[in-house]
Amino acid sequence: MAQRITRIHLIFGATGAGKSTYSAALAQNIRWAGVQKCNLEQAETFQFGLTRDMFDFTESIWEPPSDAEMTRMSGKVVTR
Repeated sequence: MAQRITRIHLIFGATGAGKSTYSAALAQNIRWAGVQKCNLEQAETFQFGLTRDMFDFTESIWEPPSDAEMTRMSGKVVTR
């Protein structure tokens, strides 16, 4: 059976000004490849590059926001 890949989009604020995307179902090496691509491309919204150590640390502590946090931030979860 094929594994379904789910992207979780967390959109905060009435206008969706803040957005965080996390693809929990993707393998860690694929997520790291995406980070490396962003580091290399440095698109318009690029602020700073992430090192492998930063990525690994964030991976170890990431957790989805609670219902209370989503309510407080007017957040929406959109899955595809």
